[in-house]
Amino acid sequence: MTNQNENIQSGTHPSTPGGRTRPPTHLVKGKSNLPVRTAVKRRHETMVAASVIHGGSENYPKPALDGIFDTLNKRCKLDSMQQYVLSNETLTDKVVSTVYKKNVSSFEKSSTNVKRSIATFYSSGIMGKRKYQAVRLALSMKKSNRKNKNRSSVCIMPKCPIPKLLTYNNLVHEINKIEIGNVFSVEEYFQDATEDDLVRGCFRKLEEFLPRLAQFYLRKDRKESLKWFGYPQGTLLVALGGDGCPFGKMKVRALF
Repeated sequence: MTNQNENIQSGTHPSTPGGRTRPPTHLVKGKSNLPVRTAVKRRHETMVAASVIHGGSENYPKPALDGIFDTLNKRCKLDSMQQYVLSNETLTDKVVSTVYKKNVSSFEKSSTNVKRSIATFYSSGIMGKRKYQAVRLALSMKKSNRKNKNRSSVCIMPKCPIPKLLTYNNLVHEINKIEIGNVFSVEEYFQDATEDDLVRGCFRKLEEFLPRLAQFYLRKDRKESLKWFGYPQGTLLVALGGDGCPFGKMKVRALF
């Protein structure tokens, strides 16, 4: 152990029992640059030495592997660790991408992605079904170079696709779950009064809607957007129609 420590401290390469200096191990694209037999032998010697230090055996190598990883975790800089992982295709494809895909899948089902999708749908006016579907595809899909495949996912690295917005059907399902109170059809509610002039659309009764709207603003409690116009805090002013109709233009308002 003393000779080994001296070799490490002095920066010299370990020697073979015959006194010949061993060539250092280097990784090229995540693989050893040594001949196959030499690389296999060194891995075996490494495991034997680690088993002596950390315990374990050839049939139960876990303590040795734990010790190697713990040493690597404590002694290796984060940038170097990142290079080791990303330079190895197996680690990138099987480990990194698997963990990433699980996180992406969880995110796509999360409330954050629901809000993200709803915000996209209502951004600068309602998009509509076709526009939303087009935006969703444009954000997460691209033309594929493979035969018999028109599109493929946009990936930030191999096998790591970016999170997708909700599908339109799932978006509608989530929107319908939002409690907005009672919504009435103008055509059905006023069918006797609109025989000559057919009106399509929906409306909500103010007695129910205004307290709900007031509650929304008060919960937000954003000082920069809530104006009380000289009235006590918590007093909301309601104006219906253009120019404050029916209360008059900026003269009389309903208070509650």
